[in-house]
Amino acid sequence: MAASQEGHVEVVDKLLQHGATVDLQKEDGWSSLMAASQNGHVEVVDKLLQHGATVDLHDKDGWSSLMAASQEGHVEVVDKLLQHGATVDLEHSDGMTSLIIASLNGHVEVVEKLLQNGTTVDLITKKYNDTALFLACQNNDLTTASVLLRAGAYPNGCNNRGQTPLLQAVRHKNLAMVRELVQANANVNQMEQGGLSPLMMCCEQGDSEMTKLLLDSQANPNLQQSNTGYTALMFACNGGHLATVKVLMEHGADPLIRNLAGVTALSIASANEFPDVCNELNHWGQPDSTTDVEHPATSTAKDEVDEVVSRFRGQMLAETPYDHREQEEGVDGKKVPKGDYKRYLKIRAFGATLWRTGKRKVKASIETLYFNLN
Repeated sequence: MAASQEGHVEVVDKLLQHGATVDLQKEDGWSSLMAASQNGHVEVVDKLLQHGATVDLHDKDGWSSLMAASQEGHVEVVDKLLQHGATVDLEHSDGMTSLIIASLNGHVEVVEKLLQNGTTVDLITKKYNDTALFLACQNNDLTTASVLLRAGAYPNGCNNRGQTPLLQAVRHKNLAMVRELVQANANVNQMEQGGLSPLMMCCEQGDSEMTKLLLDSQANPNLQQSNTGYTALMFACNGGHLATVKVLMEHGADPLIRNLAGVTALSIASANEFPDVCNELNHWGQPDSTTDVEHPATSTAKDEVDEVVSRFRGQMLAETPYDHREQEEGVDGKKVPKGDYKRYLKIRAFGATLWRTGKRKVKASIETLYFNLN
Protein backbone atom coordinates (compact mmCIF):
# COMPACT_ATOMS: atom_id res chain seq x y z
CA MET A 1 0.00 0.00 0.00
CA ALA A 2 2.86 2.40 0.80
CA ALA A 3 4.46 1.71 -2.58
CA SER A 4 1.14 2.39 -4.32
CA GLN A 5 0.69 5.67 -2.48
CA GLU A 6 4.16 6.87 -3.46
CA GLY A 7 3.84 5.71 -7.08
CA HIS A 8 6.67 3.15 -7.08
CA VAL A 9 5.35 0.97 -9.90
CA GLU A 10 8.35 -1.40 -10.04
CA VAL A 11 8.07 -2.11 -6.32
CA VAL A 12 4.34 -2.68 -6.65
CA ASP A 13 4.94 -5.08 -9.53
CA LYS A 14 7.56 -7.04 -7.58
CA LEU A 15 5.30 -7.32 -4.51
CA LEU A 16 2.39 -8.56 -6.61
CA GLN A 17 4.61 -11.16 -8.30
CA HIS A 18 5.48 -12.45 -4.83
CA GLY A 19 1.85 -12.87 -3.80
CA ALA A 20 0.86 -9.58 -2.19
CA THR A 21 -2.93 -9.37 -1.66
CA VAL A 22 -4.04 -6.76 -4.16
CA ASP A 23 -7.29 -5.87 -2.32
CA LEU A 24 -5.91 -5.83 1.21
CA GLN A 25 -7.67 -3.07 3.18
CA LYS A 26 -6.79 -1.08 6.29
CA GLU A 27 -9.22 -0.88 9.22
CA ASP A 28 -11.01 2.07 7.64
CA GLY A 29 -11.33 0.19 4.34
CA TRP A 30 -8.59 2.06 2.46
CA SER A 31 -6.86 0.00 -0.24
CA SER A 32 -3.80 0.21 -2.49
CA LEU A 33 -5.95 1.12 -5.50
CA MET A 34 -7.57 3.98 -3.59
CA ALA A 35 -4.17 5.28 -2.49
CA ALA A 36 -2.76 5.18 -6.02
CA SER A 37 -5.90 6.77 -7.47
CA GLN A 38 -5.94 9.61 -4.97
CA ASN A 39 -2.34 10.48 -5.73
CA GLY A 40 -2.68 10.26 -9.50
CA HIS A 41 -0.30 7.36 -10.09
CA VAL A 42 -1.87 6.03 -13.29
CA GLU A 43 0.84 3.39 -13.94
CA VAL A 44 0.34 1.92 -10.47
CA VAL A 45 -3.42 1.98 -10.95
CA ASP A 46 -3.01 0.13 -14.23
CA LYS A 47 -0.70 -2.45 -12.64
CA LEU A 48 -3.10 -3.09 -9.74
CA LEU A 49 -6.05 -3.49 -12.10
CA GLN A 50 -4.07 -5.93 -14.27
CA HIS A 51 -3.55 -8.03 -11.15
CA GLY A 52 -7.25 -8.15 -10.38
CA ALA A 53 -7.83 -5.21 -8.03
CA THR A 54 -11.57 -4.70 -7.41
CA VAL A 55 -12.31 -1.41 -9.15
CA ASP A 56 -15.37 -0.53 -7.01
CA LEU A 57 -13.88 -1.53 -3.67
CA HIS A 58 -14.72 1.21 -1.15
CA ASP A 59 -13.95 2.18 2.42
CA LYS A 60 -16.34 2.16 5.38
CA ASP A 61 -17.95 5.44 4.27
CA GLY A 62 -18.44 4.32 0.68
CA TRP A 63 -15.44 6.22 -0.71
CA SER A 64 -14.18 4.58 -3.89
CA SER A 65 -11.08 4.88 -6.06
CA LEU A 66 -13.08 6.76 -8.70
CA MET A 67 -14.23 9.28 -6.10
CA ALA A 68 -10.67 9.73 -4.84
CA ALA A 69 -9.36 10.41 -8.34
CA SER A 70 -12.30 12.72 -9.13
CA GLN A 71 -11.72 14.76 -6.00
CA GLU A 72 -8.11 15.43 -6.94
CA GLY A 73 -8.77 16.00 -10.64
CA HIS A 74 -6.70 13.08 -11.96
CA VAL A 75 -8.47 12.66 -15.30
CA GLU A 76 -6.13 9.93 -16.62
CA VAL A 77 -6.76 7.82 -13.54
CA VAL A 78 -10.50 8.44 -13.86
CA ASP A 79 -10.35 7.29 -17.48
CA LYS A 80 -8.39 4.16 -16.55
CA LEU A 81 -10.85 3.22 -13.79
CA LEU A 82 -13.83 3.74 -16.09
CA GLN A 83 -12.20 1.58 -18.78
CA HIS A 84 -12.01 -1.19 -16.19
CA GLY A 85 -15.68 -0.95 -15.34
CA ALA A 86 -15.86 1.47 -12.40
CA THR A 87 -19.48 2.26 -11.48
CA VAL A 88 -19.81 5.88 -12.50
CA ASP A 89 -22.73 6.71 -10.18
CA LEU A 90 -21.53 4.86 -7.09
CA GLU A 91 -22.64 6.87 -4.03
CA HIS A 92 -20.78 7.80 -0.88
CA SER A 93 -22.66 7.43 2.43
CA ASP A 94 -23.72 11.10 2.22
CA GLY A 95 -24.99 10.71 -1.35
CA MET A 96 -21.96 12.26 -3.04
CA THR A 97 -21.10 10.82 -6.44
CA SER A 98 -17.92 11.22 -8.45
CA LEU A 99 -19.62 13.88 -10.59
CA ILE A 100 -20.74 15.89 -7.57
CA ILE A 101 -17.27 15.60 -6.06
CA ALA A 102 -15.55 16.71 -9.27
CA SER A 103 -18.00 19.60 -9.72
CA LEU A 104 -17.54 20.72 -6.13
CA ASN A 105 -13.79 20.87 -6.66
CA GLY A 106 -13.90 22.51 -10.08
CA HIS A 107 -12.28 19.70 -12.07
CA VAL A 108 -14.02 20.32 -15.38
CA GLU A 109 -12.03 17.72 -17.38
CA VAL A 110 -13.08 15.03 -14.92
CA VAL A 111 -16.66 16.29 -15.11
CA GLU A 112 -16.58 15.96 -18.90
CA LYS A 113 -15.06 12.47 -18.71
CA LEU A 114 -17.74 11.29 -16.27
CA LEU A 115 -20.50 12.76 -18.43
CA GLN A 116 -19.09 11.00 -21.49
CA ASN A 117 -19.35 7.76 -19.56
CA GLY A 118 -23.01 8.13 -18.71
CA THR A 119 -23.08 9.62 -15.22
CA THR A 120 -26.46 10.92 -14.05
CA VAL A 121 -26.21 14.70 -14.04
CA ASP A 122 -28.92 15.57 -11.50
CA LEU A 123 -28.21 13.22 -8.59
CA ILE A 124 -28.36 14.98 -5.19
CA THR A 125 -26.53 14.78 -1.88
CA LYS A 126 -28.41 13.33 1.08
CA LYS A 127 -27.75 16.06 3.64
CA TYR A 128 -28.63 19.21 1.68
CA ASN A 129 -30.10 17.92 -1.61
CA ASP A 130 -27.39 19.77 -3.54
CA THR A 131 -26.84 18.95 -7.21
CA ALA A 132 -23.58 19.15 -9.12
CA LEU A 133 -24.86 22.27 -10.90
CA PHE A 134 -25.80 23.98 -7.65
CA LEU A 135 -22.35 23.34 -6.19
CA ALA A 136 -20.64 24.67 -9.30
CA CYS A 137 -22.72 27.86 -9.11
CA GLN A 138 -22.13 28.12 -5.38
CA ASN A 139 -18.40 28.06 -6.10
CA ASN A 140 -18.82 30.68 -8.84
CA ASP A 141 -17.42 28.19 -11.37
CA LEU A 142 -18.85 29.24 -14.72
CA THR A 143 -16.84 26.71 -16.76
CA THR A 144 -18.13 23.69 -14.84
CA ALA A 145 -21.66 25.08 -14.68
CA SER A 146 -21.68 25.56 -18.46
CA VAL A 147 -20.55 21.97 -19.08
CA LEU A 148 -23.28 20.66 -16.78
CA LEU A 149 -25.97 22.80 -18.40
CA ARG A 150 -24.95 21.60 -21.88
CA ALA A 151 -25.30 18.06 -20.56
CA GLY A 152 -28.90 18.80 -19.56
CA ALA A 153 -28.56 19.65 -15.88
CA TYR A 154 -31.86 20.86 -14.40
CA PRO A 155 -31.46 24.58 -13.64
CA ASN A 156 -34.27 24.81 -11.08
CA GLY A 157 -33.12 22.21 -8.59
CA CYS A 158 -33.88 23.53 -5.11
CA ASN A 159 -31.99 22.21 -2.09
CA ASN A 160 -33.46 21.84 1.38
CA ARG A 161 -32.46 25.41 2.23
CA GLY A 162 -34.56 26.74 -0.63
CA GLN A 163 -31.52 27.77 -2.66
CA THR A 164 -31.21 27.44 -6.44
CA PRO A 165 -28.31 27.71 -8.90
CA LEU A 166 -29.64 31.07 -10.13
CA LEU A 167 -29.69 32.56 -6.65
CA GLN A 168 -26.08 31.51 -6.21
CA ALA A 169 -25.09 33.08 -9.52
CA VAL A 170 -26.80 36.34 -8.57
CA ARG A 171 -25.17 36.30 -5.14
CA HIS A 172 -21.77 36.10 -6.84
CA LYS A 173 -22.76 38.90 -9.27
CA ASN A 174 -21.77 36.59 -12.13
CA LEU A 175 -23.64 38.04 -15.10
CA ALA A 176 -22.40 35.42 -17.57
CA MET A 177 -23.54 32.59 -15.32
CA VAL A 178 -26.94 34.22 -14.79
CA ARG A 179 -27.30 34.58 -18.55
CA GLU A 180 -26.52 30.90 -19.16
CA LEU A 181 -28.96 29.78 -16.47
CA VAL A 182 -31.70 32.00 -17.86
CA GLN A 183 -31.06 30.66 -21.37
CA ALA A 184 -31.45 27.17 -19.89
CA ASN A 185 -34.92 28.19 -18.61
CA ALA A 186 -34.04 28.83 -14.98
CA ASN A 187 -37.07 30.09 -13.04
CA VAL A 188 -36.32 33.78 -12.46
CA ASN A 189 -39.09 34.11 -9.86
CA GLN A 190 -38.20 31.14 -7.66
CA MET A 191 -37.64 32.30 -4.07
CA GLU A 192 -35.46 30.89 -1.32
CA GLN A 193 -36.87 30.02 2.11
CA GLY A 194 -36.61 33.61 3.32
CA GLY A 195 -38.77 34.75 0.42
CA LEU A 196 -35.92 36.42 -1.46
CA SER A 197 -36.09 36.23 -5.25
CA PRO A 198 -33.12 36.54 -7.62
CA LEU A 199 -34.33 39.99 -8.67
CA MET A 200 -34.60 41.21 -5.07
CA MET A 201 -31.07 40.02 -4.33
CA CYS A 202 -29.78 41.65 -7.49
CA CYS A 203 -31.46 44.97 -6.68
CA GLU A 204 -30.14 44.90 -3.14
CA GLN A 205 -26.65 44.64 -4.66
CA GLY A 206 -27.39 47.45 -7.08
CA ASP A 207 -26.47 45.60 -10.27
CA SER A 208 -28.52 47.42 -12.92
CA GLU A 209 -27.27 45.35 -15.87
CA MET A 210 -28.19 42.07 -14.21
CA THR A 211 -31.49 43.59 -13.09
CA LYS A 212 -32.35 44.36 -16.72
CA LEU A 213 -31.38 40.84 -17.79
CA LEU A 214 -33.68 39.30 -15.19
CA LEU A 215 -36.55 41.65 -16.00
CA ASP A 216 -36.16 40.99 -19.73
CA SER A 217 -36.39 37.29 -18.81
CA GLN A 218 -39.80 37.82 -17.19
CA ALA A 219 -38.75 38.40 -13.58
CA ASN A 220 -41.69 39.90 -11.67
CA PRO A 221 -40.64 43.29 -10.25
CA ASN A 222 -43.57 43.39 -7.82
CA LEU A 223 -43.06 40.16 -5.90
CA GLN A 224 -42.81 40.75 -2.14
CA GLN A 225 -40.45 39.07 0.30
CA SER A 226 -42.53 36.90 2.60
CA ASN A 227 -41.06 37.99 5.93
CA THR A 228 -40.76 41.76 5.25
CA GLY A 229 -43.04 42.56 2.32
CA TYR A 230 -40.12 44.23 0.55
CA THR A 231 -40.16 44.45 -3.24
CA ALA A 232 -37.18 44.66 -5.55
CA LEU A 233 -37.80 48.41 -5.82
CA MET A 234 -37.67 48.79 -2.04
CA PHE A 235 -34.35 46.95 -1.89
CA ALA A 236 -32.95 49.23 -4.59
CA CYS A 237 -34.28 52.36 -2.85
CA ASN A 238 -32.90 51.26 0.50
CA GLY A 239 -29.41 51.10 -1.01
CA GLY A 240 -29.76 54.27 -3.06
CA HIS A 241 -29.13 52.39 -6.31
CA LEU A 242 -30.43 54.98 -8.77
CA ALA A 243 -29.59 53.13 -12.01
CA THR A 244 -31.31 50.01 -10.70
CA VAL A 245 -34.38 52.02 -9.67
CA LYS A 246 -34.59 53.45 -13.20
CA VAL A 247 -34.47 49.98 -14.77
CA LEU A 248 -37.16 48.71 -12.41
CA MET A 249 -39.48 51.62 -13.13
CA GLU A 250 -38.99 51.16 -16.88
CA HIS A 251 -40.11 47.54 -16.44
CA GLY A 252 -43.29 48.21 -14.50
CA ALA A 253 -42.25 48.25 -10.85
CA ASP A 254 -45.09 49.55 -8.67
CA PRO A 255 -43.88 52.26 -6.26
CA LEU A 256 -47.19 52.29 -4.37
CA ILE A 257 -46.81 48.78 -2.91
CA ARG A 258 -46.43 48.81 0.89
CA ASN A 259 -44.29 46.40 2.87
CA LEU A 260 -45.45 44.67 6.06
CA ALA A 261 -44.69 47.83 8.04
CA GLY A 262 -46.96 49.84 5.75
CA VAL A 263 -44.07 51.68 4.10
CA THR A 264 -43.59 52.41 0.39
CA ALA A 265 -40.41 52.61 -1.66
CA LEU A 266 -40.68 56.42 -1.63
CA SER A 267 -40.58 56.59 2.15
CA ILE A 268 -37.60 54.24 2.28
CA ALA A 269 -35.66 56.39 -0.18
CA SER A 270 -36.66 59.54 1.71
CA ALA A 271 -35.70 58.20 5.11
CA ASN A 272 -32.29 57.17 3.79
CA GLU A 273 -31.81 60.63 2.27
CA PHE A 274 -31.38 59.59 -1.35
CA PRO A 275 -32.74 62.67 -3.18
CA ASP A 276 -31.76 61.39 -6.64
CA VAL A 277 -33.81 58.25 -6.07
CA CYS A 278 -36.73 60.34 -4.79
CA ASN A 279 -36.52 62.54 -7.86
CA GLU A 280 -36.54 59.46 -10.10
CA LEU A 281 -39.72 58.24 -8.41
CA ASN A 282 -41.10 61.76 -8.85
CA HIS A 283 -40.36 61.49 -12.58
CA TRP A 284 -42.59 58.42 -12.69
CA GLY A 285 -45.37 60.15 -10.76
CA GLN A 286 -44.11 59.59 -7.22
CA PRO A 287 -43.00 63.01 -5.89
CA ASP A 288 -40.25 63.54 -3.37
CA SER A 289 -42.14 64.33 -0.18
CA THR A 290 -39.02 65.38 1.74
CA THR A 291 -38.05 68.19 -0.63
CA ASP A 292 -41.45 69.70 -1.42
CA VAL A 293 -43.67 69.94 1.65
CA GLU A 294 -46.46 71.59 -0.37
CA HIS A 295 -46.61 68.78 -2.90
CA PRO A 296 -49.74 66.55 -2.90
CA ALA A 297 -47.54 63.55 -2.17
CA THR A 298 -46.84 65.02 1.25
CA SER A 299 -50.27 64.00 2.50
CA THR A 300 -49.68 60.45 1.27
CA ALA A 301 -46.40 60.20 3.13
CA LYS A 302 -47.99 61.69 6.25
CA ASP A 303 -50.79 59.16 5.97
CA GLU A 304 -48.19 56.39 6.06
CA VAL A 305 -46.75 57.77 9.27
CA ASP A 306 -50.20 58.26 10.82
CA GLU A 307 -51.18 54.71 9.89
CA VAL A 308 -48.10 53.36 11.62
CA VAL A 309 -48.79 55.55 14.65
CA SER A 310 -52.34 54.22 14.92
CA ARG A 311 -50.95 50.69 15.20
CA PHE A 312 -48.12 51.44 17.60
CA ARG A 313 -49.28 54.50 19.57
CA GLY A 314 -50.41 52.52 22.61
CA GLN A 315 -47.11 50.71 22.82
CA MET A 316 -45.09 53.87 22.40
CA LEU A 317 -47.12 55.69 25.05
CA ALA A 318 -46.46 52.83 27.44
CA GLU A 319 -42.76 53.09 26.71
CA THR A 320 -42.63 56.90 27.20
CA PRO A 321 -44.66 57.88 30.33
CA TYR A 322 -43.49 61.50 30.34
CA ASP A 323 -45.41 64.53 31.62
CA HIS A 324 -45.52 67.95 29.97
CA ARG A 325 -42.61 69.35 31.98
CA GLU A 326 -40.38 66.49 30.79
CA GLN A 327 -41.44 67.24 27.24
CA GLU A 328 -40.14 70.78 27.45
CA GLU A 329 -36.82 69.63 28.94
CA GLY A 330 -36.29 66.88 26.43
CA VAL A 331 -37.15 63.18 26.08
CA ASP A 332 -34.52 60.46 25.71
CA GLY A 333 -31.96 63.19 25.07
CA LYS A 334 -34.05 64.71 22.23
CA LYS A 335 -35.25 68.31 22.45
CA VAL A 336 -39.00 68.16 21.94
CA PRO A 337 -40.81 71.51 21.46
CA LYS A 338 -43.55 72.32 23.95
CA GLY A 339 -46.90 71.00 22.78
CA ASP A 340 -45.24 68.74 20.21
CA TYR A 341 -45.41 65.46 22.10
CA LYS A 342 -47.70 63.84 19.53
CA ARG A 343 -45.15 64.53 16.83
CA TYR A 344 -42.45 62.92 18.94
CA LEU A 345 -44.60 59.82 19.39
CA LYS A 346 -45.02 59.58 15.65
CA ILE A 347 -41.28 59.71 15.19
CA ARG A 348 -40.80 56.97 17.76
CA ALA A 349 -43.58 54.80 16.31
CA PHE A 350 -42.45 55.05 12.71
CA GLY A 351 -38.89 54.40 13.78
CA ALA A 352 -39.94 51.35 15.78
CA THR A 353 -41.72 49.92 12.77
CA LEU A 354 -38.68 50.32 10.54
CA TRP A 355 -36.53 48.81 13.28
CA ARG A 356 -38.71 45.70 13.19
CA THR A 357 -37.98 45.28 9.49
CA GLY A 358 -34.27 45.25 10.19
CA LYS A 359 -33.67 48.66 8.58
CA ARG A 360 -31.88 50.19 11.57
CA LYS A 361 -30.06 52.87 9.64
CA VAL A 362 -33.43 54.17 8.44
CA LYS A 363 -34.50 54.78 12.03
CA ALA A 364 -31.53 57.07 12.57
CA SER A 365 -32.86 59.62 10.07
CA ILE A 366 -36.54 59.35 10.95
CA GLU A 367 -36.70 62.71 12.77
CA THR A 368 -35.53 64.55 9.68
CA LEU A 369 -38.13 62.73 7.60
CA TYR A 370 -41.09 63.45 9.85
CA PHE A 371 -40.28 67.08 10.66
CA ASN A 372 -40.09 67.70 6.91
CA LEU A 373 -43.62 66.33 6.61
CA ASN A 374 -45.12 68.79 9.12
